[in-house]
Amino acid sequence: EAYICRANDRCFIKIRGLGLSMRDQVKIISGDQFCDWRGQGTSLVELNPAPAAEVSDDLTEAEFFLGMVQPVTSRDEVVQPVTLRVCYCASQNLDLQGAPCSDAADFTHSSGIINTVVCPTPPGMVNFNPPVQDVFGNAGDPHVRLFSIPDYTCEDEQSRTLDDLLLFSTALAGRGTTVFNDSRVLSTRDGQCKPNVAAGAAVMNMMASRETEITILGAMWNSGSTPRGGDIRIRLAHHIRGTMSITDINGQSHLCPIWEVNVVPLACDPAAATVFGLLLHGVIFIAVGIFIVSNRLGTIARFVKGLRQKAFGLEESTPTPATTKAGQGATANLSTAASSKVGTATLKPKPNAGQQQEDTKPDSRALASVLS
Repeated sequence: EAYICRANDRCFIKIRGLGLSMRDQVKIISGDQFCDWRGQGTSLVELNPAPAAEVSDDLTEAEFFLGMVQPVTSRDEVVQPVTLRVCYCASQNLDLQGAPCSDAADFTHSSGIINTVVCPTPPGMVNFNPPVQDVFGNAGDPHVRLFSIPDYTCEDEQSRTLDDLLLFSTALAGRGTTVFNDSRVLSTRDGQCKPNVAAGAAVMNMMASRETEITILGAMWNSGSTPRGGDIRIRLAHHIRGTMSITDINGQSHLCPIWEVNVVPLACDPAAATVFGLLLHGVIFIAVGIFIVSNRLGTIARFVKGLRQKAFGLEESTPTPATTKAGQGATANLSTAASSKVGTATLKPKPNAGQQQEDTKPDSRALASVLS
């Protein structure tokens, strides 16, 4: 029996037999080991050993849940497919050690192998923007062509000429499905590797066949406009769908997650792109010019304001002749008065104690005149 589980996903297997029970267990070991006392459980599955999760009423089929399957990566961090062996314990204790199905010797029956499937990573984008030089047509009705090329030819793109790449490039129909059996790179120019939409293929040991289906949806196609690549009229709903599946030698198939990418052109044609670029650069130059002029005007305004402040400050601090004379006279009088006061206060002799008491006595004659 052969089973298929996907790396980085939960794994369920169904085993068929006679007299199966909920007490039965399975243990997963490496594919190059045997189901006997030497078999050691692998850590690639989350639950190992795993008990039966469900058994049919007639006891001929048991389902086991192994948990998550851990990926195996190479030195360059590429996930690799692996093959594992399933060992079965029919709730027995052959070595009479511990409980049933507790030792390696209790798992005596090989129930088949598990092949892990490595599904390709979906494209890391939601929208694909074709290069503007690959977009043609009229304003409001852009067109592109789609081509595919094997991804291994693009890995050593620098060592290949354009003629070499053209030998491997394949035109896609404007609508419908095209099937490949390997990983592909999708672009909008014949023999072009970048930019692209990566359409990887699934990988598995003991593989019989695999398919990489590329479907174009939501587009109109005019096959007569170009001899190669079609003429795909872009619509808002135009997108590429990738469906990857793989089949083992026993005819069991596994379908990988389906992905979709929208095709969104950013310009109608090279002429439109040129006009748009010129307009954009013109706007940028105008904005920079306005910024420079505004800075210059601000500098000039500050300079003029400084000159005016200096000029008004000099006029206010420079007195007229009349004001100067009056000011000098007032200043002289104030200086004289101040000097007199200071001089009087300085030259006036200090009275003695008797004279001070005499000066403080009231004048009787002055008092009588006031009362009368």
